[in-house]
Amino acid sequence: MDKRGSKHAVAGSDFYKRNQLLKSKHAMEMAIGTVVVIILAIVLLTASIFILTRSKGEFASTIKSYFTKSNVDLVVNNCNNLVNSGSSYEYCCVDQTIKLSSKEEYKMSCDMASNESWGSRINEMECEGIC
Repeated sequence: MDKRGSKHAVAGSDFYKRNQLLKSKHAMEMAIGTVVVIILAIVLLTASIFILTRSKGEFASTIKSYFTKSNVDLVVNNCNNLVNSGSSYEYCCVDQTIKLSSKEEYKMSCDMASNESWGSRINEMECEGIC
């Protein structure tokens, strides 16, 4: 106690030590919580990137096409999937956007693409009288 009779937190007192200990525990809890949140965020981000790069859907192919110079393999796979599923109208009449390079882009159906030199891997389907 000081001259006025009140208690003040003095740097060696028990009250001061307990107060500092409580503050450091609270700070440690916040630091651990922050680390856990950061680790979870990194795991979720990594999982999202993995899922998006490995998926075969239309969304993934659209995203992938923005980051590649050529999408010929993607178009070949799409056209072969149309043949396998029997989607003759889409194969014969719907234009695909084909990027041969960053500057060279064409729109043509799978039927027309199968006649190109790079389209030799596309399975063929009868298109007479469909469009």
